[in-house]
Amino acid sequence: MKSFFAGIVLAGALSSASAATLTFGVNLIGSTTLNTGDITAATTHKTIPTAGQVSSCTGDPGACTTAGIVTGGAATFSTGTLNTTLGPDAFTVTAGLMTISFTNVEQAIIVATTSMSSGSISLHYRGTITGDSSVGHTFLGQSALLSETCTQTGPGAIITCSESVITQGQAPPLIAKDIPIASRETIALLALLLAAAGAFRIRRRVRAPR
Repeated sequence: MKSFFAGIVLAGALSSASAATLTFGVNLIGSTTLNTGDITAATTHKTIPTAGQVSSCTGDPGACTTAGIVTGGAATFSTGTLNTTLGPDAFTVTAGLMTISFTNVEQAIIVATTSMSSGSISLHYRGTITGDSSVGHTFLGQSALLSETCTQTGPGAIITCSESVITQGQAPPLIAKDIPIASRETIALLALLLAAAGAFRIRRRVRAPR
């Protein structure tokens, strides 16, 4: 059995005049395993212990208290199986008064373990803080990124992982597919109107008497 450490970083607003940040670690007691045994190009998921304890919490004054995160408190992954390839992957991390929901793997870099070199897996999971029962819902709605790195020194060696969750203190960025269709149509109409106005001005200049 070994200790699995996850570092969590959160940012929010304790007041309208300042932003609050905090970092807390999680110890999960158990082993991390892969579907391929060693780290290989064919690795598609890893298995970790789901239950753990908060090992520490630091941050802006009052941030840990606001989030309900205390040393020795529970920290839980909703599933022990996490994907290591790009695409959808839904799970949550719950600690204190917050639940962070992750939806997809947006970055996956795998370096296979060989007899000559160590292997590694670098992953980014994208998500949002969807649960926050703190006073004022300080962290609710912020976008979140789970950055995870696993390493293995050689074939058959244990796999160690470290994780950190970072929130940007804002709602998830708006992407093209999320823009309402009406908005895109409005933009297209404005573009046509501007083009027509430009063409009209050019025709007036051409027809003006000399």
